Order: sequence, then C-alpha cells, then structure tokens
Amino acid sequence: MATSSQTQSPESRRLIYEKSNTYRLHADNLRWTLLFGYAAFVTGVLAALPDITDNQVLEPYVSYLSLLLFLISNLYLFILAVQNWFYVLFAEFVNECESKLLADQPLRTMQEFAKERGGQINGFHPAFFFALVIVVLTSSAFLMMTIEPWITNSLLLPWAKVLLSVAIFVLLLSIYLGLFKNWDRCVYKPIIQKLSSLLK
Repeated sequence: MATSSQTQSPESRRLIYEKSNTYRLHADNLRWTLLFGYAAFVTGVLAALPDITDNQVLEPYVSYLSLLLFLISNLYLFILAVQNWFYVLFAEFVNECESKLLADQPLRTMQEFAKERGGQINGFHPAFFFALVIVVLTSSAFLMMTIEPWITNSLLLPWAKVLLSVAIFVLLLSIYLGLFKNWDRCVYKPIIQKLSSLLK
C-alpha cells in the first residue's frame, strides 16, 4: 500500500534515496571492475600464448585451450550483462526517487520498484556497448584460434580468413544484441527473477 507524503517522514525518504544512490554507485564500480578484470585476464593469456604455442608438448592442445577461453569469455560477458542490468535498475530507481522528492511524493522501496519494473528493463546501456564490443572482439579471436587448425591447410585465401573473422564477430554481436532485445524472456524470468533476493 502506498504511503502518503504526510506519513512518510523526510528522514525515511532521504534514507531510501541515499541507499538507492549507493547501490547505483556500487553497481557502476562493480561492472567496470569486472571489465578491467577481464582485460587483465586477456592480457595474461596473450602474454602466455607465445610460450604455449612454441611448446611442442602443449601445442596440440592450443585449439582446446582457445575453445575454453572462448567459453570463459562468453560466460564473463553474460555475468557482466547481468551486472549491467542491476546498474540500469538502480539508476532508474534513483531517477524515480529524485522525481518524487521534487514533487513531494512518497518513495517506494527498491524491492517494490524492482518487482514492477524489472521485467521492462533490458540492461542495455550505451556505456555497456563499449564493454560488449571488447569482449565479443576477444571472444571472436579465441573462436578463430579454435577453428584455425581446420582451415590452415584449406583453399581459403588470407582475405577469406579475415572475412570469416569479421563474420564471427558480427554473428556474436548480433546474438548478444538479440539477447538484450529478448532479455525478459531469455534472462530476466528464467534466471534473475528466480535467483535474485531483491525480487523475492
């Protein structure tokens, strides 16, 4: 039941607003920390890769390693996307709080807001597109490394391999953009809604 602005004290409204803004800032810091963590992970992999490919014992396993890196990258990107959903949710709640404070209206709890608006938020944010492109680019490179042994001795020309790399990148990017478009059906209801304590 909604609380009138007369019965909801200014102190309680201030606490709701400050807490929601703290959540937003924490989510923002966490998503960039995750991205920088991924960048450090990829940098470490690229630094170790020449030693692995030059090692006669490990060289036959490079394609399996690159497939594993491809899977890890996509799992990382999925986690990053979910974290970004939380950031967008908190940011929209902060905007609602500010509007209601200016209109001297009562504020609802984060849980109430999340239950009502969670399914309408897809998590896509312009700043996240930067992270999306970086991770999809490296994922595409890992997948190309996986299939390269099978096309090295084929009749594919060097420029055809470049076109294949671009096609993989475009396909992966399209898959993730499609995932955001169908976020409610593919991610929110089957995963976030069932696992998040915020939506219980």
